[in-house]
Amino acid sequence: MIPWDPEWKNRKLGEIYDEWKACEECELHEGRNNVVFGSGHPDADIMIIGEAPGGEEDKKGWPFIGDSGRLLRSMVHGVGLDWEDLYVTNVVSCRPPQNRDPTAKEKEACASRLHDIIYIVDPLVIVTVGKYALNALVSGRSRGIEAEQGNLFSSPSPFFCVKGERNGAVIPGVVFPMKGSDGVHQLEYEVIPIFHPAYILRTDSYDTRTEKWAEGGVFYQTMVSLESVLFKVAELQEKHAKLARILERM
Repeated sequence: MIPWDPEWKNRKLGEIYDEWKACEECELHEGRNNVVFGSGHPDADIMIIGEAPGGEEDKKGWPFIGDSGRLLRSMVHGVGLDWEDLYVTNVVSCRPPQNRDPTAKEKEACASRLHDIIYIVDPLVIVTVGKYALNALVSGRSRGIEAEQGNLFSSPSPFFCVKGERNGAVIPGVVFPMKGSDGVHQLEYEVIPIFHPAYILRTDSYDTRTEKWAEGGVFYQTMVSLESVLFKVAELQEKHAKLARILERM
């Protein structure tokens, strides 16, 4: 029986990192300094998924530590979340040259790593950062971040489906596991997309005198979306607490 507790999850994430730290599955490995695997709480309720590491991340091997990352961290703290309580990773783990968008081939090469991380951490909600992370996880058609930012993709949903197997193990899957006789073939999670902080820095205006962002701009829209993540997590926590009480009486 798999314990599926934080200690086990942390150990499994370490094992997967060891498998991927010298990855050469796509051409991105040729120019990287570090594989940016992911970091955070192994039993997080919220997982943040960006598109790819930038220059600072590539140098140090940690996600979201450049200018965009510092803004995202401040926004996360602004809605009352601790960064250390989240798990943070990217669609691809190596920096694309000149910070270009990852190609479909590069995303595919990194897909099993991302899926394994999702399955092991097993979050209640996934927050995708930017349009490329959204479209990497939400299947069906290309989705524009301006239209979808802050929307909830509820599970089960035909538009969001992470598929795969976890070594034949039956994964508990806190949100809507789809189990087969030989393990889990499909796990679906609640997904809320937000604007990428780099987009906020490029397009929104910040008043250095008042230390405030423009009212109604993309910064404030993103803060509203992050607050909705808190409400959704609280709702799901209550649902699972009720389910646990029911199972105890059975």
